[in-house]
Amino acid sequence: MTKKPLSKYFSIYRILGIFVIFLGVFLPMVIKFVFDLNQISSSTNRVILLIFQLILILLGILLLFIRDPKKSIKKLIFRTILGILLLLFLESGLQVANLIFNFRISESERYLKHPAFDGHEWAESLFKEFDSLKIVFSPYTIWRRSEFTGEHINIDNLGIRKTWNPSNRDKEEVKKIYIFGGSALWGTGARDDFTIPSFLSKRLNNQGIPCDITNYGESGYIFTQEIVKLVLLLNEGYRPDVVLFYDGFNDVYSAYSYGKPDTIHDLEDITRRFSGRKLKLNINKMITKAKEGSFLYDAIDKIVYAISKEKQFKERGARYSDERLSELAEDIVQNYLQTMMTLEKLSETYGFTYLCFWQPVLYLEEKVFEAEKQADPRIQDTAFSKLYKEVDRIITREANTNLIQLKTALSERTFPCYLDLCHLCEAGNDLIVQMISLSVSTMME
Repeated sequence: MTKKPLSKYFSIYRILGIFVIFLGVFLPMVIKFVFDLNQISSSTNRVILLIFQLILILLGILLLFIRDPKKSIKKLIFRTILGILLLLFLESGLQVANLIFNFRISESERYLKHPAFDGHEWAESLFKEFDSLKIVFSPYTIWRRSEFTGEHINIDNLGIRKTWNPSNRDKEEVKKIYIFGGSALWGTGARDDFTIPSFLSKRLNNQGIPCDITNYGESGYIFTQEIVKLVLLLNEGYRPDVVLFYDGFNDVYSAYSYGKPDTIHDLEDITRRFSGRKLKLNINKMITKAKEGSFLYDAIDKIVYAISKEKQFKERGARYSDERLSELAEDIVQNYLQTMMTLEKLSETYGFTYLCFWQPVLYLEEKVFEAEKQADPRIQDTAFSKLYKEVDRIITREANTNLIQLKTALSERTFPCYLDLCHLCEAGNDLIVQMISLSVSTMME
């Protein structure tokens, strides 16, 4: 009487054991189906995945050889709880260690360590304001910053950052200049009066070219988004005399992230939101937040890096061959040039002149200061570096009177200007404007 139900239990546990073993073996395929490929692309993620595979396979083997179901299940539950508690203990210990030694710092804290902010009392309050900025939805361009009033950063209700412009003058004689770009143009790491648009306004007005500059820069924007924003402004009746663009990094990085040009930031999340895959989107966000908040994950990442001696990056382009990177570079430039053709037509129709400036990045500098090397972990991303240099080579080949390379603007700098790969300190913004103003003033004469 007792053997029958016992054999029944055995068969159930054997079936469960076989299922768990198969789950462990095919876990990578399950993860790829349920989550982003990017979630398991780095070496650290693959190591963690391998650990989970081994745990599942071991668990399946234990289930296959259960003799006494009640005792075995109790032991299994006890060991599982013990393992979870151990992981929680390790995570808590690393969290406490961080409070004492502060070995994980935020992006703003990393910026504040840059020599450009040494001795400046305003720097800390600048980045406090920066960290408190909010992003809101914007039709057609997807996002923009919300209204903000601070000591160093001021944004109006249309999402436009304050730019230094002279007051009390005859508006009829003033040229209206709109300037578009990403966060480097918007002014990450700079106060309102020391962004690229503000420095340009000061320099042109001091040269006797009366102008009023509007900063339409926004973090993460690519060239196409900026053109869309310009079209919206023209449709609303705005009529600039001159339109400038300061681009490059975001257009290359977005293509590097997603494997094709002209892709906006967070494209895959936006796509899922409108394709009915909200569950997948939410799960991916939970995993990303868990990884970003976990010090245990950081520790595993550092161990993997110490063993492999090569930093792993999550972007799709990080896994591309040199040949595929070259093809992507050509696609990026051709897409940019195609978009410039749209800009040319707008210029002819609405009567404004325009210039497109291709911004400098740290990868292209022959001279790099030690502080700049330490400023951004992506300096170690060899694939991104190769892509950017190839894009630079093609852009140099295609440069014309309306497409201007700025890569030499900082080559003679005597101090560290780069806060990371593309953002500049206030003094760096001033150096860039010296070259930009030459082209703008020549065009406006």
